[in-house]
Amino acid sequence: MRKRLKKAMLLLLAALATLLMLVGCELGMTPDQAKHAYDIKTTVTYYANGGEFGNSIKVQELWYKANVDRPMNIGVDKLQSGTTASFTLTRENYEFEGWYHIAIDEETGELLADAKTGECTLDMEKPVDFDTLLSEGEEWHIGAYWKTTAKVRVRLVADGKITDKAGNEYDPEADADIKTFNYVKKGLGTQTEMDVAKFKSPIDLPTLPTKMTHVFAGYYFDEDCTQPVTAELEMQPNQKDDVTIYAKYLTKDWAVVWNSKTAKSMFDGAFQPDKKYFVARDVVMSAGDPIAVTDLAATIDGNGRTIRGLTISNKTVPNGKDMAFLGNIQSTASIKDITFEDMNFTYGTLGKANFYFVCLGIANGASIENVTLSGMMSVSDNSAVNMEEGTASCMFGGFVNDAAYLSANPNGFKIKNMSLKYNTKEYVEIVKDFAILN
Repeated sequence: MRKRLKKAMLLLLAALATLLMLVGCELGMTPDQAKHAYDIKTTVTYYANGGEFGNSIKVQELWYKANVDRPMNIGVDKLQSGTTASFTLTRENYEFEGWYHIAIDEETGELLADAKTGECTLDMEKPVDFDTLLSEGEEWHIGAYWKTTAKVRVRLVADGKITDKAGNEYDPEADADIKTFNYVKKGLGTQTEMDVAKFKSPIDLPTLPTKMTHVFAGYYFDEDCTQPVTAELEMQPNQKDDVTIYAKYLTKDWAVVWNSKTAKSMFDGAFQPDKKYFVARDVVMSAGDPIAVTDLAATIDGNGRTIRGLTISNKTVPNGKDMAFLGNIQSTASIKDITFEDMNFTYGTLGKANFYFVCLGIANGASIENVTLSGMMSVSDNSAVNMEEGTASCMFGGFVNDAAYLSANPNGFKIKNMSLKYNTKEYVEIVKDFAILN
């Protein structure tokens, strides 16, 4: 009986010793007293790093015997040990991803951690190996790594229902996401506000299924599709809220302009009245790939975008051939909400010709709204050049002068920073006329 009682007492004492070793000082002992009493040689300090261990505890220190014990993984589960001690590590709107050693300041040698708040900067190249036996005198400082549960939600913007190749139907009027996905990590250096400069969690936007009835016209931050998502999304520090972006689709009679190649195709087809173009992105044209002058008859929805660096180069304009960027704008033409910057038009003639920066004329029925242009037109004469019309209307043909068009159409074409070069005396008259307009 005494032996069994003695054995039970020893087991109880051992259990108490183990409990004290793992969960810190109890029964009025100071940490130093406990370490001395139980021969504790090493410590591991766990930083919740934005979360908590229950009861608002941000930092938890566990004690171990050197060369005997391994550090415990006090993640979202109980301690993987035989003790009754357990910690629940939580953070609202985040998922626990694991433990990493805390980074050290290279200049001061100090830990990049706050012992009061539990926030820290992690060394993402040093995940914690919980199978490691601790050496005498070691002190580990490790922090929790989190992944936000905030999602990116994709909503559909389109005219009417659309159907994909598999026959699935999508209704933009339905109040539902067509796709959701999480932010993903790409070698994050930290996930706290202590080091915002290194805090980034970009995602590559997914490609949605090709639609049979519609064409994809880009992702946007707003439902009106005026603010394009042109780069990777970045999750903000401690972000909690989901982000909604909008996928715009157009009926298949529209062509979408994404880059200089598709922009070149737009200008090549602009003379066709049944063509419709939607400019989804800002575009920089290639200087070595000039466009041809053609009469505008198509529909161009600029969507607030800018096309830079358009060039026209024709050194052999035939006798009597007048030239302008958009030619004669036809009654079927519609162009709106677009800016053309840094245009460069260079002309040379084989006879007499008139040159206009914008157009030769505008037919009744044409729609022009909020179109801004800037650039330079250069004209060199290979023979006598008749600039009589040009001196009065250097930008718009078919009007008494440029002021007549601009005053009658304040929301149509807007001219900014235009310059003209001509190697005869008429150059002075053109500039004088332009100065009056501005």
